[in-house]
Amino acid sequence: MTPQHRLTFRQILEESRVETATAAWERATAASRLRHGLVSVRHRRGAQKLGELKALCLGRVGEILPGQIRVTIDNDYQVGLVSVRWPGHGRLHLPAGTLMRRPA
Repeated sequence: MTPQHRLTFRQILEESRVETATAAWERATAASRLRHGLVSVRHRRGAQKLGELKALCLGRVGEILPGQIRVTIDNDYQVGLVSVRWPGHGRLHLPAGTLMRRPA
């Protein structure tokens, strides 16, 4: 008989890190798409809330996988935005300084 190895909490956490970051990235992408729809119909309050959700989700991805996320000033899209890139997942844009602010 081979002895069964029980996973520790740390091992479970490390194994689920990419899966958790992917889920947060997908939430940010969905919030971004919904936000663009609300902006087009001039629903400002809803668009603002979705923008906050998007920034919160992207901040969470940065916390989970700090070495894989690149936050740079976006020179090719629009002035005043930062580009959040995750190789293999694309990029999303936020107003400059949004990731630094945290909700109260």
